[in-house]
Amino acid sequence: MCLSRSIVWSLTVACAALLAAGCGAQTEEHAEHRDPPHYPNGFVGAVQRLRAIEVAASEKRLIASAHPDGDVVREAADLVRWLPELAADTDLSRDDWNEMFAATASLRSEAVRWSSQQADTGQDRTTFCARIAETLPGLEQHAATIQRQQAEIQQLGDLLPDEEKENET
Repeated sequence: MCLSRSIVWSLTVACAALLAAGCGAQTEEHAEHRDPPHYPNGFVGAVQRLRAIEVAASEKRLIASAHPDGDVVREAADLVRWLPELAADTDLSRDDWNEMFAATASLRSEAVRWSSQQADTGQDRTTFCARIAETLPGLEQHAATIQRQQAEIQQLGDLLPDEEKENET
């Protein structure tokens, strides 16, 4: 009887150690994840940066890029490719997300070419920037919706009694 308790205790300790080690590895793996330097701070930030890139392109003005290649068009391509993921991290409705996804589908396909460096002529750049300009008004509407939602959430948070605010953190 004593031997079986000892075995059960040993197995329990071993399982607990394995579980703890598994969790630690995942934490380290997540901590090692690094976003590229040009990864935006959310959907709204991506749309604002796309507008800045589009304005500079329309004025034939050079602007700095945090893209590893320093190429602002490749930065724009990455931003376009990340839009669905960034929008999914917001409170955008499913219908609005689907609308944004459909409206950017062909632009995202072009962005894949840019990100993989398969397009690089002056005409390609002009066409891609023009496509971004066509798509931006719809993206800016979605960004405005997200900003309104964030403001409403902030206002609701301001209405909470102090003890409820402490419980949320």
